[in-house]
Amino acid sequence: MTHGGQHRGETRANPLRLFPNADLMARMVAAEIADHLEGAVDERGWATVAAAGGQTPRATYGYLARLPISWRRILLTLTDERFVASDPLDSNEQMLRETLLRHRAAEATFFPLTRGPAPRAAGPCRPMGLPASAQWTDDLVLLGMGENGHVASLFAGGQTSGEGLQIDGDKRCVSVPASRNSSAHPGVSLTLSTIAGARRVILAITGRAKRRTIERALSGDPRHAMPVSAVLRYTRNMSVVWAP
Repeated sequence: MTHGGQHRGETRANPLRLFPNADLMARMVAAEIADHLEGAVDERGWATVAAAGGQTPRATYGYLARLPISWRRILLTLTDERFVASDPLDSNEQMLRETLLRHRAAEATFFPLTRGPAPRAAGPCRPMGLPASAQWTDDLVLLGMGENGHVASLFAGGQTSGEGLQIDGDKRCVSVPASRNSSAHPGVSLTLSTIAGARRVILAITGRAKRRTIERALSGDPRHAMPVSAVLRYTRNMSVVWAP
């Protein structure tokens, strides 16, 4: 079986790139995202992005928002979101509006994953407001990672570790219940099959603890199996960037 063009068990070069500081990493990731999106726009007239929440990508979004790309042709959504009001402490959407959807990037079209505090069934989890006839294909997914190896809101051993980590699953998203291991709020997350099916995936992380985590995942040792291990295994066009 193949997924995203990669055969199970296929070996490839180590995707980890190291940067001397987080600011340089943010600038380089912003430039790489811009270049990839422009390529997609040139190819078919528009481009799509699923953007990570959290603290690490904030600087990247700040640089990206000022780059002169075809923002009116960019469609943007999130990799995961919580069912909360738009509170900057809990809402990935609010963080994205404060960091990325400004300056030149204010012309991009944003499609939320949730609206308000009331959960809805994840189902196919189409970006909200997308026309029924439109098919969303991710040109680029930007991921973060926790020290425990979770990506988006896919946590090992949680409810999302079932259908959320099935490479052959047909759901775009899964519901994420509130728990001590994930979030105080329920939410939704992209699935492994959705992430692995993107045309390009970038995982951006900082800090020594996360470097240790990603190196354990890259080792392929089954004793260190984590959600990020599955993403690394099944995603063909992926890079991992790290800074102290």
